[in-house]
Amino acid sequence: MAIQINGNTVIDNSRVAFLSQVDPGTSAATSPAGMMFWDSGAGKLKISLGDGNYKYIPGDPTITGGTIETSGDQKSHVFTSSGTLNAGIPIGNVLYEVLAGGGGGGASIGGGAGAGGFRTGRMTVPAGAYTVTVGAGGARASAAAGSVKGNDGGTSTFSSITSAGGCGGAGQFTPGSSGGCGGGGAAGLPGDLEPGGPGNTPSVSPSQGFPGGSGHGYNPNYGGGGGGGGIGASGVNRGGSWNSPAGPGGAGSTVYKITRGGGGGGGQYWDQGQPSASSGSGGTGGGGPGAGGVSQINPGGSGVANYGAGGGGGGRKGAFGSPAQSYYAGAGGSGIVVITYTF
Repeated sequence: MAIQINGNTVIDNSRVAFLSQVDPGTSAATSPAGMMFWDSGAGKLKISLGDGNYKYIPGDPTITGGTIETSGDQKSHVFTSSGTLNAGIPIGNVLYEVLAGGGGGGASIGGGAGAGGFRTGRMTVPAGAYTVTVGAGGARASAAAGSVKGNDGGTSTFSSITSAGGCGGAGQFTPGSSGGCGGGGAAGLPGDLEPGGPGNTPSVSPSQGFPGGSGHGYNPNYGGGGGGGGIGASGVNRGGSWNSPAGPGGAGSTVYKITRGGGGGGGQYWDQGQPSASSGSGGTGGGGPGAGGVSQINPGGSGVANYGAGGGGGGRKGAFGSPAQSYYAGAGGSGIVVITYTF
């Protein structure tokens, strides 16, 4: 048997409600499941679920912002662009998911870009207005050739939580740099490794992202970049053989129901007789593939919007006696912020 008020279950076989005349205040988080309160601030009946969350009678219309999606007794505010979460009442046990923008790929046999940093956890949100910032994806390197780094992705924020933008991929002959997820190193001088950049910068716990992979130069013509770091795994190194593929981007992880936050793949030099010299694939979770390689990808792929994914590095194709052709890198994808709670 269940008793309902305005379509909301107040008493059922698992919950017996008792009416209290006391406003709960800060002690409400410890009240037993089924305890009923009159919330004078909200002007509504409030029923404890026993875990710091409450069901309001009638249901709560006073929390706005973003695109609101409901599943059972879970409500999510999904921000695909910057906005404001307006909490007319306090919200307990909020799950936050804050993913920053991915970086843009580096130029000319360049490194893949890192995905935006990702932070998640639970917090209590007092009543008030909260600015939500969704980080933009970083632009690709401004030139197709040269030691030009891709642009870093923008930070995403909610309340006290900040996720750092993904690092842009390195341009030729340079190492990767640090970010929410690290950028891949580019193809270096013959025999040289150009290391990928560290992730989780600035450092937080748990970690917000992984490092990029190393680029490798085999001789003045051959080589490729390392993959950008993802939120679920490191970017992959480019192998040491003249015919090795460029490094794939690091894999992403689950962010609001689907896999996001993949790193960009490294760019590759390709010439006749290199049947396996492919550009690096984008990391699972929206990462863009690198340019160049046996498939002659031109330009590098961009990270998927609202996946916080990194763009692929720039590439280069030999022209057998003519000037070589350089391929542009790909841009990063924007981030996302999601706030979920029980209502």
